[in-house]
Amino acid sequence: MIEILLMPFALKALLASSLISVICAWSGIFVTIKRMAYFSESISHSSLAGIAIALWIGFDPSIFLVFFSALMAGLIALVAQSSITSRDSVIGIIHATVMSAGIILLSFLRGGNTDIARYLFGDVLAVTNTDLYLCAALFIFASAYLAVFSKTHTLTSLTPELAKLNGINVKKYDFTLMILLALIISVSVKIAGAILVTALLIIPPNAAKNISLSYNSFVRLSIISGLLCSISGVLASIFFDFPTGPAIVLVNAIFYFLSLFMRNILKIAI
Repeated sequence: MIEILLMPFALKALLASSLISVICAWSGIFVTIKRMAYFSESISHSSLAGIAIALWIGFDPSIFLVFFSALMAGLIALVAQSSITSRDSVIGIIHATVMSAGIILLSFLRGGNTDIARYLFGDVLAVTNTDLYLCAALFIFASAYLAVFSKTHTLTSLTPELAKLNGINVKKYDFTLMILLALIISVSVKIAGAILVTALLIIPPNAAKNISLSYNSFVRLSIISGLLCSISGVLASIFFDFPTGPAIVLVNAIFYFLSLFMRNILKIAI
């Protein structure tokens, strides 16, 4: 058992999933507060088009998705801010357009079915050195950003009107948060897959919310639960030969329902 965990593929999988899970859980706090789950899901599903384009031109999808997802987030933000249409509607329109284009492009591809499946459902056990470098770079960048601007985003998320009164440009911070989420999702696709990656953003914060007694504990529990569930999912995948992305999401889901059970028990006790 120990020998398996010391193998390069297992070490890479554990390290990559740990880095991604921490950032997803931390940034997912704002996804939960601002109710941006639909935006996150749209970015992840729209990555199909990015994957198709990358495979079509023979480029590495892992790297290409970073730029493509950031472009998608910027497009959604700009259209939403310049249109009378609601942001949810704009997201839905762009999501449907880009995803449809991606599916059509994929239908013309021959041969790369394995690569497509990996990005759809995740394959952290096949993480390459390039993927690991991307995860590390994202972790450093996102951690530094959230450490500096976490309080500002908390204020703009919970009390946007008060933030405006304090001279904070709420639209600017909403835009930067959308770009950050797009970068996180683009790198996380290799871990959980385009279909399931949103779960890494929304399940840990919501599980932590069920059992937190303060905002600080909410943040800490979200990060800790995301990290532990991710590691547990990878270990289950290695030892029981489960698909890795779904295993990580399933462990997170189990923790969520346990937290919900604990919350109800505490209510009865009180």
